[in-house]
Amino acid sequence: MEIPGYELSERKSVGPNRELYLATKAGRRQKFVVRVQHFAGSVEAQRQYLEALESRQQLRHRNLCEIVSAGELDSSVYVVTPFYSGGSLSDALASGLSMPRLVRIATGICDALAVLHAHDHVHGDIKPSNVLFDELGSPVLIDDSYFEPQHSARRFTLGYGAPEVAQGEVPTAVCDVYSLGMLLLRVLNGDLPWHATDSDEPRTQSATDTLPPFGPEHAEFEDLIKGMVAFDPESRTANVAQVKTALAAVTATGDLNSVAVKSDLISTAEIAEVLPPSPDDRGLPSDRARAQRRASTIHWIMVNSVWLVGLWSFLVGLYEIPATKRMLADFGILENAALVEARLNAEALSADPNQNLQSIIAAYEAVLVIEPEDVDAIDAISSVRSRWENDFAAALTQNDLNVAQNRLDDLLAVFPDDSQLQSMFDELQTRRHALRIQSDTLALIRVTAQEPEASADMALRAFREVIRLYPASVEAARELDKLAEHFSEDALHEIELGNIQAAMDSLSKASLANENYGELATVRERIQRATTLRAEIEARLAEASDLRGDGQLIDPPARNAAMLFHSVLTTDPDNEVALRGLRDVSNLVVAQFDEHLRSRNFGENRHIIERAKSVGLYPASIMHMESSMADELNNISQAADFVVAAERFIADGYITEPSDDNALIALREARRLDATNGRIDELFALCVTRLTAVASDARAFGLEAVATTYSTLASQVALDASR
Repeated sequence: MEIPGYELSERKSVGPNRELYLATKAGRRQKFVVRVQHFAGSVEAQRQYLEALESRQQLRHRNLCEIVSAGELDSSVYVVTPFYSGGSLSDALASGLSMPRLVRIATGICDALAVLHAHDHVHGDIKPSNVLFDELGSPVLIDDSYFEPQHSARRFTLGYGAPEVAQGEVPTAVCDVYSLGMLLLRVLNGDLPWHATDSDEPRTQSATDTLPPFGPEHAEFEDLIKGMVAFDPESRTANVAQVKTALAAVTATGDLNSVAVKSDLISTAEIAEVLPPSPDDRGLPSDRARAQRRASTIHWIMVNSVWLVGLWSFLVGLYEIPATKRMLADFGILENAALVEARLNAEALSADPNQNLQSIIAAYEAVLVIEPEDVDAIDAISSVRSRWENDFAAALTQNDLNVAQNRLDDLLAVFPDDSQLQSMFDELQTRRHALRIQSDTLALIRVTAQEPEASADMALRAFREVIRLYPASVEAARELDKLAEHFSEDALHEIELGNIQAAMDSLSKASLANENYGELATVRERIQRATTLRAEIEARLAEASDLRGDGQLIDPPARNAAMLFHSVLTTDPDNEVALRGLRDVSNLVVAQFDEHLRSRNFGENRHIIERAKSVGLYPASIMHMESSMADELNNISQAADFVVAAERFIADGYITEPSDDNALIALREARRLDATNGRIDELFALCVTRLTAVASDARAFGLEAVATTYSTLASQVALDASR
């Protein structure tokens, strides 16, 4: 089996319709996991699965398993994800886990779930083995069933799954909250609380079950976990944002540094290796003596194992107390005092909800100045940034643009050159523009209520633009539904009057408002039954063809080729003549646009784009025209900047020197970007004049070599100017 761009190194497992491999990528040392899902010829299931993967591939977060690549291999689909080398949460529990780190892990899981829930995904199977760690120790939420086809039965793990899921209900976001609560409970208590009576297997919570008591060392978590694992979903903690807030409160108010958890005791074999030989081992003991020694040894091992684990937990917890760290550092027993103080300061700032991003990042960077490879500081910087990015996304989802702007400003102040932040800036500006159009249009509708037809046409164009910029706008979608209803009623009214042409116009507008509106089928059927329909379609096609030949592609607004072709397709969506005609119109409009662009007729081009949107030309054509004009305007702006720079160089006498930054270099770059700028030719001529004057002065003073040099430069510049 060959996966494009990857080399399979080891097959890890084989299951029903599925294989799992380790893989590498050419030129990179990073390892990857390749899952291959076989579909046995089910083409439709394979297509749906691949589409779902492409959607999930857009979900990216440092605490969420990334889909690096996905594709098809005959009747199979492959999925490539990173190989996370830091082990699982189960492994971390076996070796020991401090409470602060547990809180950081739970916070990371909350961040990952927030991304899933924001895009209407539910994880459904949160447990220790589905929490891995990357090479920096950051938690990554995975789940094999996340990569299964959507039609597959969704798995959940007994003991972790919410009661309603066990009863067959569809998993929701609060089911993930429940599972995360059970994970925390299992970590703190060392086991799941409920087991079957006839076996030691974990079972799902029943309505009469109560949580086991929390010890004093875990009391800070009691209210949080009780809220997360409430049997009734309505009584449960509502979302992971509330869980994250509660975790921050636990960190801020509770003394977690004196507590640690560890799921594995020290093994008998490990203790036996360090025990001195028993005196009885020197001879051949009797069976009774051997039994007594064995019982004594087991008792000694059990007592000392418990004592050692308790001592280890006490020492780990003691070290986590800030005062202890400072004291040990001051005495030189552990790390230097400056590093300890920097860490504690950074952690305190991070836990303070009133601190800004710049202060927190600066504090962790101070740690890295002292210890450049401090993993916790590197992890914390990434975590804090993710927190700000998630706050931005949440604010944008709620259209709280002031909060989103504040979070983005904080990020830009710390990471000014990050291209991802530019995308976030563009997204925020697009949202502002969409909401402004939406509010202005609603206000205008109220003002123009006396002219319903004019306001309806205006509202249709405006709300379609809002949906293009902000597809999730509920308000715009609701208004477009109203417009679809309005134009559908108009169409039915025109049919009753026998005005088939007017009915088709109204139907076309209703379809533009919402092509899935339920009444469109009824209107189409009524129009298709009209006796004059076919003649009207033929007449419209002929008129559209004539208008196309006369160059009336999208203008005038009242009657043009694109409008007529659209009106035919509204009634007869598969009409080949209309489809071909609309494609031709789009191509001709783009050609006109390109011609105007070459002649810098931007006013006409803006009109073309506006009209193209109004008549519903293909989105790809509109995107091409908008991006082309934006690029050309940017070139003109940059050329103007180079002209200003050239003027400054000429004024300062830097015409040809220094060799890497002078007037000629600026003028050449300006002409490359905007050859129509007349000021460029003027400045080239000025450079020639200046260089010629210098040559003349040098010749007058008998400096023939200098005169020759400047004459040559003047000739070269004149040649450049003529090109």
